[in-house]
Amino acid sequence: MKPQFNFSIFKHAVVYFSLFFFLGCDAQEYTLNEGDIIFQTTQNSQTKLIKELTHSDITHCGLVYKKDGKFHVIHAGSPVGSMTFETWISKGVGAKYKVIRLKNPIGASDKKKMFDFAKAQIGKPYDKKFEWSNANLYCSEFVWKVFNSVGITLCEPKKFSDYDLDNREAQHAIKSRYTGDVNFDEKVVTPVDLLKSPLGEMVYDNY
Repeated sequence: MKPQFNFSIFKHAVVYFSLFFFLGCDAQEYTLNEGDIIFQTTQNSQTKLIKELTHSDITHCGLVYKKDGKFHVIHAGSPVGSMTFETWISKGVGAKYKVIRLKNPIGASDKKKMFDFAKAQIGKPYDKKFEWSNANLYCSEFVWKVFNSVGITLCEPKKFSDYDLDNREAQHAIKSRYTGDVNFDEKVVTPVDLLKSPLGEMVYDNY
């Protein structure tokens, strides 16, 4: 009997080969380094607020480090914690992300101090009020303070009033989170502020 051609198997084989080929090429373009800052668009209750405050799709960020031989991302989620790089990427919209790296590499001693500081923050609650304190932390504040722990200022903090507070999401947050008592002079850094840091350069972007 003459063997029949199975189009379904052939079609799936083409799809898998294509994914392997393109992902393989993608991996060759970018090699992770400890200390890289990684950005994404999240899918949670904060997303719309941050987008409207900053007029940017970049709503979350974290710091790449190595643990047990695998790359992880440590970030101020709810609470501050870490997860594998692959898991972190999967939580973003469309698995899209951007990565910046400092133009001037950090020495081994300072890098150790940075990550010691970062790990000491694990377990702290997420800061929904975006206040500049060490008791609670939001994502970009956490990354900023990790670098600042070794004297690196990624960008100058802005004031809360520098962002778009007139939009509906911001007005709702002010009423529900602050009960009207807002410090408009509060120091703030957002993910997109860090993305634009003059000290960094883009090394990966699949948006």
